[in-house]
Amino acid sequence: MTIEINLNELGKVQYLTEVLPEIPTNTILCKKLTGLGATYGEITAKRNSIIIESNVPVIIGKCNDPKHKDDNLFGVYEGVYTDDIVKYLEKSKNKYYKILTTPESFQKVKDAFEELEMSAHCSCFLLFDECHKLVKDDFFKFDQKALVSATPIELNDPRFKEQNFQTIEIQPTFDYKKEIWLHHTNNTLQAFKDTLSKLNNEEAAPLPICVFINSTDIIYSLMKQLDLLEDSAVFCAPKSVDKLRRNKFTNVYEQCSIDKMKRYNFFTSRFFNAVDIELEQKPHVIMLTDVYFAEHTMIDPYTDAIQ
Repeated sequence: MTIEINLNELGKVQYLTEVLPEIPTNTILCKKLTGLGATYGEITAKRNSIIIESNVPVIIGKCNDPKHKDDNLFGVYEGVYTDDIVKYLEKSKNKYYKILTTPESFQKVKDAFEELEMSAHCSCFLLFDECHKLVKDDFFKFDQKALVSATPIELNDPRFKEQNFQTIEIQPTFDYKKEIWLHHTNNTLQAFKDTLSKLNNEEAAPLPICVFINSTDIIYSLMKQLDLLEDSAVFCAPKSVDKLRRNKFTNVYEQCSIDKMKRYNFFTSRFFNAVDIELEQKPHVIMLTDVYFAEHTMIDPYTDAIQ
């Protein structure tokens, strides 16, 4: 069964909760637009929640968001242990549990509930955020559960039909498409240089430039060859942070922070999906791939590009 909810002009609706107060169980929520606040709605819902996020920056960003300072959020990822989760659960007896975890750390959450002789499957609503990333068998064991994504892929597991899942589609009634310019090239360096030159010549006041490319080797090469090292910041995985620092580049970080951003900002794939980067100015966004240099820089136009 598919249910459609019309969404009027963006700006009149700040959060999805204004048109969908609570995500129903056994639901695949196709929200179409990013940044609608589906996760926000679950964090503020009056029920215990476990929210599975695709990567660590999303979790840290939400846990540090001032909007959620009173929402009892607890992030679980590498470096957070079962004992830490047990202590959180024990301290939260009079509050709703709001646990945000990576898929890899979900087992630690289960272990913590079992240690306290509690059932996560019965006591918590499970929400998979950006569900095109991963679905585990444990998902179907929860009494209350939902998947949400702005870019869902087709889900063929027969258990969706067996458990009578419904699809809720958020249908914008306004034109929400964004215009993009596509550049084909066999010389990534020159094409990137020309693009930056055009932006620099057109701007009265420089705006942040955000470049999404999943290769720190390419990032470092671009910065060095175009003399951008002093004006650039890179946001990437811990191992890549260490790699760039060995090259004497210091403006490199695991987590995205506005105060660390510079004129040119490079993001690897851990920042492609679900991460909220809220700036006062609208930045220039460049998505860059070079599959001849590194095949893993390929960007999926149906998921990564939209996110």
